[in-house]
Amino acid sequence: PDGSSVPIEVHMTTFNLDEQQRGLVFARDISERGALLRRVADNQKADAIRTLAGGLAHDLNNRIQIAAGHLDLIDPEPLSQTDKTSLLKARQAILESAKPIDQLLRYSEQKDIATAPLSLTPCLMRHSAALAQAAAPCQLNLDLQNETLTAETNETRLIASLVQLLNNASDATPSGQGLISLTLKDCTLSNPIAGVQETIPAGRYASLVITDQGLGIAQADLAQIFDPFFSTKALEQGGGMGLSVVVGFIQATNTYLTVQSAPGQGSTFTLLLPAVDADSRTQ
Repeated sequence: PDGSSVPIEVHMTTFNLDEQQRGLVFARDISERGALLRRVADNQKADAIRTLAGGLAHDLNNRIQIAAGHLDLIDPEPLSQTDKTSLLKARQAILESAKPIDQLLRYSEQKDIATAPLSLTPCLMRHSAALAQAAAPCQLNLDLQNETLTAETNETRLIASLVQLLNNASDATPSGQGLISLTLKDCTLSNPIAGVQETIPAGRYASLVITDQGLGIAQADLAQIFDPFFSTKALEQGGGMGLSVVVGFIQATNTYLTVQSAPGQGSTFTLLLPAVDADSRTQ
């Protein structure tokens, strides 16, 4: 009715009726089958990447620990100022390398995330400083009016995902002067809607909505932004695990994600966490 095209599967056969040869055509919409096959392929790809990421992260971590240990054995006192500066830079480089390695480890371990009822407003207030830092230099506006909303989730991985989304929102605002909002809402879906990884079933959710005033995302990039190491940044700025960390989190915790974005209009990422009875919450 809306003029959009859909993939179909067509079967044709001929038969005789009243001494005349006739044809019969069956046409079936296979959109759902295609979507299912894509999800299976995406899951298989994600499993392979997790296995690779885990092995790589452990190997890199071991090597970096050895390098850090040798640097700690160096006495800086007899060194010249130039050598001391070089030693300090080497130590800083090792510390900075710990972040992408930690992202690799988190991504590889996404399947083993334990969840529990979590009262979201106290949780977000506890981590408000880290969230604000992730959004810097943009200003972060926290809207946490619903003080009783509780969700079944993992606090550590939830905050890590929010930090990644806020980092992404900040990077999308070149001037660094924009406003990023993080809003907690009680959301009830009366009908299923489309999500990033799969269809989101009807039900009650705790939604965390991150909205930025950045450049927005081109339609061609929307399908790739959740792939590991995909980035629209310049090569020398790096890409890291990026939003694939968020995808790993939602896949392992029965959480869903939607994205609304267009070039020049900013972006809105919405995490939908399964809401639970407040009586079962943990602070």
